[in-house]
Amino acid sequence: QGAQKAGMLDAWLGLPSVRESVRLAEDLLSAPLGTWMREGPDETLRETAWAQPALLALGVPIARELIERGLPVVAAAGHSLGELTALTAAGVFTLEQGIRLAHERGRAMQEAVPIGQGGMAALLGVDDAALATVLERAHRFGVIVAANENAPGHTVVSGEAAALAAVREHASDCGIRRVVPLPVSAPFHSPLMAPAAERLRSLLAETPLAEPAFPVWSNVHCAPYQDVGQIRDALVEQITAPVRWTTQVSRMYERLSDSIAVDVAPAGVLSGLHRRIRADWPIQRLQSPADLDVIAERAA
Repeated sequence: QGAQKAGMLDAWLGLPSVRESVRLAEDLLSAPLGTWMREGPDETLRETAWAQPALLALGVPIARELIERGLPVVAAAGHSLGELTALTAAGVFTLEQGIRLAHERGRAMQEAVPIGQGGMAALLGVDDAALATVLERAHRFGVIVAANENAPGHTVVSGEAAALAAVREHASDCGIRRVVPLPVSAPFHSPLMAPAAERLRSLLAETPLAEPAFPVWSNVHCAPYQDVGQIRDALVEQITAPVRWTTQVSRMYERLSDSIAVDVAPAGVLSGLHRRIRADWPIQRLQSPADLDVIAERAA
């Protein structure tokens, strides 16, 4: 999350599969999601109950376009919500199931901590010692944890508003170069999300899962899923657990370094993180349908 913004649909509206996916999301959720994705307001898209289905409704058809072009997909992964997108693209969930789960996941996460009472911030130019020091100082003001291990020198913290304010206040003294508040509406991947995890557990217990058409990697285990039971458990655990993206990408490289990595998310954030983690593993960012053909040619 954080990749959603007004205009995120513009480059992809020429694909019938994208238009159909967004229309399905609008029908299922009884909301003008496509209008928000095209025109905003960004404040609405920032609400996680809408951000999550918006990102999934765009990401799944783009990923499936790659598959339909005959590309041999050897693995898929996603950062936080992106893992649900990857599982849906792999056929574990139908598109309808994925959209509903993304919306309910977002609702549960938002209701766990009301808007304005918590959030997330990226720490840039941070090492382990600086991170430990700033978290120790901020913890006196409320719950605060390292939520995303995004790349070397780039960690996201998550927690209560007062604790995040303390991180901003003490960051420079702790040797952290910059603090960037993230455009999200709740403190994801923190203990504050425990109520949301239990709600997701109930939802997944009622949702039939299929075997994935290709391996999908888990944020929790930093390894491919072994069975659908493991998928249910890890998606629940992921709600409160940190995303160890640096570790996950590094382990994927050990097995998949002869493949082409592709970033289907709209903002290109993962491409930047990928290059910082493994500059020697090429990645192609998809910015328009034309890039689908470029990837197909490279893989031929």
